[in-house]
Amino acid sequence: MCQRIYAVDEVSLTRQDAQSSNLLVQVQARAVTSGWRTPTLKRHSHKNPPEDGILTYDLQAIAPNAEDTVLPVLTRVCADTALTAVDIKNFWGPGQPLVGVRCNAQSNTKLTLLESRLGGSEMAAAPQQSYSEEYIPQFARDIRPLFRPYDIAMMMRVRDLDLGSYETVCKHGTLILSRLKDGSMPNDGPWPASDVALFEQWLLKGKAP
Repeated sequence: MCQRIYAVDEVSLTRQDAQSSNLLVQVQARAVTSGWRTPTLKRHSHKNPPEDGILTYDLQAIAPNAEDTVLPVLTRVCADTALTAVDIKNFWGPGQPLVGVRCNAQSNTKLTLLESRLGGSEMAAAPQQSYSEEYIPQFARDIRPLFRPYDIAMMMRVRDLDLGSYETVCKHGTLILSRLKDGSMPNDGPWPASDVALFEQWLLKGKAP
């Protein structure tokens, strides 16, 4: 059965060549274990053009079967799709441009915007979405989903720390952040820089539950 992949790391947008009107959407992501198959970008359908002009996909794949032998390690997953004959300025209708592409996973969302280069008609991928300094992350909404069941079980076994507990993560937040920053946590591969920055912002903004 298809379900969303654990986390999206990057969404990139490129033209297939200089003269092409085709736009290639490429997504780099992570699954919680090995054994995920056939990653696919599922496009959201809209009765009306979205107000923000953003095209949205879900990154899905076929999860391992219960009888499959898998490794409990973060596993890189890639998927891509091509938008053919794209009229970026009128993508959603006359005068309604394509503003960017968003990709959803289980634990996060990544957005890449399209911006005109000065003095030219080509489009360039803008930097990955980042949270403003005013954004106040919440543990239940933003932080708890970053910890996989594997991470929680591992830290309970090794350090007797429950990463699923708001109180525990609050108490040991500085230590957790230092481990995330030096790449020693999780033990099977570091978090994307954007996730580490979100965790740090949660600490700095008062550790909202």
